[in-house]
Amino acid sequence: MGARGFAPRSATALGIAKAKAREGLFLERILPVVRGYARKRFLNFPESVREEMQQEAACVAWRWFVSLCERDKDPMEQVGTIVKYVVVGLFNYRFLCGQESKNDIHARRAQEVHGFGMAMVDPRWFDVVWERRSIYEQYGRSGDE
Repeated sequence: MGARGFAPRSATALGIAKAKAREGLFLERILPVVRGYARKRFLNFPESVREEMQQEAACVAWRWFVSLCERDKDPMEQVGTIVKYVVVGLFNYRFLCGQESKNDIHARRAQEVHGFGMAMVDPRWFDVVWERRSIYEQYGRSGDE
C-alpha cells in the first residue's frame, strides 16, 4: 500500500471511474468498519474534534479505496489495512488535503506540540483598546510605545 506505506496515490479520472463503479461496496462494507473503528479510537477526544476526525477518516478511506481500485486490487481483501492506515495517519495529522503543520497557530497539532490553546476574546476588550488609542491620539503619542 503506497511507496512508503502511508501515502495512497493521487486519484486520476480512470481511478475515480473504477471506484464509482464499486461505490456500493465501499458504502456497505468498508465505511461502517472505518466509522466504527474511528469512533472507538477517538473516544477520548473532545466531541467537536471527535466528529471531525470521524468524518476525515471516512474521506481518507475513500481516497485509499480509489487508489486501490485504480491499481486493480480488491479493496475487500485489505479492509483491515485500510482502516489501520487511515486511523494511524489521522493520529499523525495526515489528513485528506495533506499533513497538518506544526507551526500554524490554528492547527491542533501546533497547539499540542507547543502547549498552548486558542480561546475566544471578550468583546469588551476591543472597546478598551479603542478608548486607549483615542487617548493617545489626543495627546499626540502613538499607542505602540
